[in-house]
Amino acid sequence: MRSLFRSTPIALLLALILTSVFAGGCGRGASEESYKPQEVVAKSALETALSAWKGGRAGPGRFEQTPALQVVDTEWEGGAKLSDFEIGTVEEFGASRKIQVKLKLAGGTAPVEVNYIVVGKDPLWVFRDKDYPGAAM
Repeated sequence: MRSLFRSTPIALLLALILTSVFAGGCGRGASEESYKPQEVVAKSALETALSAWKGGRAGPGRFEQTPALQVVDTEWEGGAKLSDFEIGTVEEFGASRKIQVKLKLAGGTAPVEVNYIVVGKDPLWVFRDKDYPGAAM
């Protein structure tokens, strides 16, 4: 299993950005909770990302839209092709949303059950569970 933090310098930048997002509100009344996206917004962001993957987008990264969307998924980044997906239940996960998804990868025989973590407001960050900093799921 490849560690995101050892494999790409972008991950270190990502960790610093997330730290600044959560710490940025200190002293101004903002809390971690204020960065939790609404459930419908989180699901919509994930659907946008997965639809792009299914549609053949070359890799995750930044989606220029409003609000901005940043996606981190090392399997997608590694070239895996998505043939279908099914979004399941949404749970609160600290200051984020955890969304269950069944992914059908091209060449795979059965759907793979994974979780995605969605955090932030603008930008919205969408992380595959194994790529979320510090996540042990």
